[in-house]
Formats: sequence, structure tokens, C-alpha cells
Amino acid sequence: MQIWERRLVVPLAYAGLGARGCVFLALGAFVMRAAWTLNPKQVASVQEVFVTLRTLPYGPALLGGLGVGFIAYGLFMGLEARYRRLSR
Repeated sequence: MQIWERRLVVPLAYAGLGARGCVFLALGAFVMRAAWTLNPKQVASVQEVFVTLRTLPYGPALLGGLGVGFIAYGLFMGLEARYRRLSR
């Protein structure tokens, strides 16, 4: 991997993994709320997390940022698949 490719991969990894982490953090918050209230019906899916984010005051901007982050994650995974070395 050349130096310009490394300069591209690191920000993509940070953005993508950060967006993915935010979604998992929101899912964890829903699970913790369901555990706190002893109501398992409050556990949300990823779709419900996105719907909840959309209803927030800056929801469209948050969803746009997550979308960009997921695109970065997809590009990062493609580059990792291209350059990963597997041992035998």
C-alpha cells in the first residue's frame, strides 16, 4: 500500500467506524432503557433507531452524517478487502 492510500484509508476508517459505533451506542441505549423499565418491548431495531434520530431537532443532519459515515465504512471495507494479507 502506498503512502497516499494510507492517508485515504485512516480517515475513512475513523469516519466509518465512528458512524457504526454511534448506531450501536443508540441500540445499546434502547436495550438499557428496556432493561431499566423491565419492558422487553422497548428494545428497538436499527430501523427504529433511525426513525428516532429523524424525529430529533437536527435529525436530518444526523442521518446525513451517519449516511456519509456508512459510505466511508463501505469504502474502508473495500480497501481492506483489497489490501489485507492472509496467512496460510
